Amino acid sequence: MKLGRKGLIVGAAAIVLLGGASLAVAQLTGFSEERADIDSAAVCKALGGGDDIVAALRDALPDASNYTFQDTDKVRSDPRNSSFNSDCSVWVDGKTALVTSAEMMRSDPPELWREGVVADNESLSAGQARDFSAGDSALSGDSFAAIYVPCVPSGTIPGGNYSLSVQVRAVQRSAAPADAAQQSLVKLVLSAAEHAHKQAKCDLPSKLPSEVPVISPASG
Repeated sequence: MKLGRKGLIVGAAAIVLLGGASLAVAQLTGFSEERADIDSAAVCKALGGGDDIVAALRDALPDASNYTFQDTDKVRSDPRNSSFNSDCSVWVDGKTALVTSAEMMRSDPPELWREGVVADNESLSAGQARDFSAGDSALSGDSFAAIYVPCVPSGTIPGGNYSLSVQVRAVQRSAAPADAAQQSLVKLVLSAAEHAHKQAKCDLPSKLPSEVPVISPASG
């Protein structure tokens, strides 16, 4: 069957409308047909590594055609030196999407550490921070997760006990559902904390759980 000029014009218009509708759906849902794979070999060492980390990153990051990683992964060589930090930055299509950090600091009461974390992440998380069981204290929000990990006992480094403050922050919204995205941040911060505890050559038990806790959604 042959189409006349009018039929061809109508058909072309329909294709344009469908294409526009598909683009609108993609923009609303965050879905991208061109999402790149995340190469496990390129993932920051500071995150610990493994297939489960790649899976967590896919839930934590937005769809993109390019993922770039850059990290600092140090080892604390002097047992009397408190200088230790590691970090990881992830860019999607050239824009920062996720950052992690682990820093050794003189131990404060967990309540003070918690207050500082909430203040640091207030602009990144619209939801109320939830506690979960890990380290001396642990918090999860809509776009961050943090753990306070015991590291060095008093008498080893001048100044008292020392701990690691480990945080993961999502700067861009993930394409995954909110609960899956938040759970992925908890997985990432636990892996980063375990890795940092080894790299910092901590003497105290980390108090990190063997399994990833399930985070309950914020109420209200």
